[in-house]
Parts: sequence; C-alpha cells; structure tokens
Amino acid sequence: MVRGPSPLLTLVLAALTVAEALVAPSLPAATTGTGVRAAGVVGVVLLCGTVISAAWLHAGRLTLVTLATGVGMLALTFDATNARAAASLPEALMWATAGMLFARSFPQPALAIAVSLLVAGLAIGGIASDASTVTAKAAAGDPLTLEIAAFGGGQALALPALVVVAIGAIGTWAAALGLRARWTVVLVLEAAALAAALRIDPVAPVLGGFLAANADLLVVGVRDEA
Repeated sequence: MVRGPSPLLTLVLAALTVAEALVAPSLPAATTGTGVRAAGVVGVVLLCGTVISAAWLHAGRLTLVTLATGVGMLALTFDATNARAAASLPEALMWATAGMLFARSFPQPALAIAVSLLVAGLAIGGIASDASTVTAKAAAGDPLTLEIAAFGGGQALALPALVVVAIGAIGTWAAALGLRARWTVVLVLEAAALAAALRIDPVAPVLGGFLAANADLLVVGVRDEA
C-alpha cells in the first residue's frame, strides 16, 4: 500500500464540505451561469476530495459497513431537517463504501482496468448513469443523486451517486495496488471539476483520470500476475 491523505485531512475536507453546503444558501445569489457553475465546481471538488481521501484510510470491511450505516442515518437526519445539501456528504460516503468494499474484495490490476473501462463506456452510452441527472433538480430524499448547493439557495447541480461509488473504488485500488497517490487525486479531482463546469456526467471523466494516472502501473501489475 502507498501513503495517501491523512485522516486529519479527511476530517478537514468533510467539515469544509458540510460548511460549504450550509453556508452557500446565505451567500449572494449567483446572477449568471458562471456563478452557478462556480458553486457547482467548488461543491463537487470538496465532496469528491473528501470521498477519495476517505477511501485511502485502509479501513477494514467491518469499519466500512459501520461507516455506511452511520452516515446513512446522518443523511436521513439531514433530510428530515430539510438540510438537503448537507445530506449529500453522508450520502456520498454511504455510496462510496460500496466502491471501497468492491475494490478491497477484488484488488487485481486487471479488474481495475476492466471495470473502469466498462463503467466508463456504459456512462458514455448513457446506460450506467443518466447525463440529464447533472442538470436536473434532485428530488427531496432521493438517495441516487447528490445535491450540490448553489450560492444564494437552490441547487447548482445534482451528481449521480455512481460517481462516488467509482471514486471510492479508485481510492481503494490506488492505495492497495501501490499506484500514484498524488497524480490519482489531482487527475480525478480535475476531471470532476471539469465535468461540473461543463455540466456533464462526471463518471467517465473521473475513471479516465484514474486510468491516465496509473495505466502503465496497472499494465505492469497485470503482467506480473500472469
């Protein structure tokens, strides 16, 4: 395994993500499309940064199941108090644990390549996730979409939950297989930010960022296992 983000960084990112979601409605409202996109980019980078940082903490299976249960209950609490944007982080962590558990159970380079290409291809074809989800408004309590708050209130965009499942798997594979920590984080977050700015489905760009950072190491790993 390789050294990744520290637990303290994960907590700081989580706190910033929740704070941004709670503070954004009280900020001056964005009057242009650029302002709405900026809110979306900030929210997506904080959310995805927290998820990939958490995926690097080498948590055991029981810990991940406990985490999923705890954040799931927290998300329900936020939804019940109408703090829908704040519920996005616990919902994201809940979905991300599915990706973490999958990658922890199948830590093979060949599978990391195959699953990434398959899911990215399905996302591009509109099968794995619906691109219209990004620009649509997330319904209250909808666990399959993650609301990113807009400045001044409302939603900047809604992420498909599949993207955090993918990021959870990416972070776990990168840690377990000794991949490039910094480049993985940088390219995955850049891909997520670009997708948010363009208001497109981020699943394929995020997986593409993972492969761009680590394709050569994954291929070497496949050869070593052969």
